[in-house]
Amino acid sequence: MTEPTVRERGFTLVELLTVLLLLGVAAAVVVPELSRGVRSGAAVAAREVEATYRSARDAAAERGVPVTVTLELATGSYVVRTALGDEVERGVVLRRSGVRLTGGRDGWVVARFGPLGRARADRLVVADNEERYEVTAHPWTAAVEARRR
Repeated sequence: MTEPTVRERGFTLVELLTVLLLLGVAAAVVVPELSRGVRSGAAVAAREVEATYRSARDAAAERGVPVTVTLELATGSYVVRTALGDEVERGVVLRRSGVRLTGGRDGWVVARFGPLGRARADRLVVADNEERYEVTAHPWTAAVEARRR
């Protein structure tokens, strides 16, 4: 056997710096994504309601008929129906411990989306001990947004 040369014993400075640079780039991409993954219960529930409203708005435009979202505040359950009575979607807003849904009338929040891009929605607030969000649908554009308050 021959004795290993100096070149075969280790890494060059350029190789080490390249590896460190790649690790730094990977960390710069991964760390912000991981920190976004930790959201409060109110944030998660508000985003889910926002997605449901957008789905209803899109269904109204695609089907050419008004679509209504009816959300029961006590249980977080909702139903999305067309004006013709067809059920588009049904589900439950993720209710983590301490998340409260408020607004609407008589324990219900109703949001209606027209096929021409109009909307009418009751006020909905999603809150927990840390954060508070208001989910809105713009009456003229039907733009849906969950804003932190």
